Amino acid sequence: MIAGLPIEGNPLCMSTDFDGWRKQMQTLIGMVPLEPLELEGDKKRERVAVGAPFTWIAWNFGNCPENANDDEVKTYARVYMW
Repeated sequence: MIAGLPIEGNPLCMSTDFDGWRKQMQTLIGMVPLEPLELEGDKKRERVAVGAPFTWIAWNFGNCPENANDDEVKTYARVYMW
């Protein structure tokens, strides 16, 4: 259950298991988190989780502006449901 709504069928969220998730996120909410920095040379690359960290979501979408238009409200609602 999410927000008290029963879940049945396929999830409504996008998968971050493919390379195009950033483009899809940009299309759905208009922004994406910065890409993690990669280490160069012989240094071992640390494993980085894919997707938007909760702190990034809370910082950018924690409070819907009072003067938000219908599209902005839909975007904030979509992010909240994630």
